[in-house]
Amino acid sequence: MNDDHLSLPNLELQGQKFLERLRVAASLNLDYWTRGKSGKPNLPLSAFLVALVRIPEPTDVFWEDRKSQKGKNAQHGEDRVWQFEFDLEIFGTKAVFYLKGYFFTRWKLGGVTIQSFRSVVPESTPLRRK
Repeated sequence: MNDDHLSLPNLELQGQKFLERLRVAASLNLDYWTRGKSGKPNLPLSAFLVALVRIPEPTDVFWEDRKSQKGKNAQHGEDRVWQFEFDLEIFGTKAVFYLKGYFFTRWKLGGVTIQSFRSVVPESTPLRRK
């Protein structure tokens, strides 16, 4: 298979972990929404960049079909969004964060769109309401 056309599932098969893909994609091209689709504000971009290097490898990444083709990178983005929660200790205080987005360009890793990044109360996260 040509490396220029590696799909994201194929990258997983080659041993690249999800978090590695996220960090590489963010370094290539980062599309960071200031508000999630629900209209709730996301944490500042600077907070995401600090957290990105500290996020532990998620054990449960949830994937689902994207529901919209709107947005800057939607037309050439992957067809599925991912989302996960993670705990992070900041200044001695443990917090739970929720992160959701999708990779683009389709069939090769060109960047990532971050749709939601916020600190949450664990019982109220989108993943726990399902």
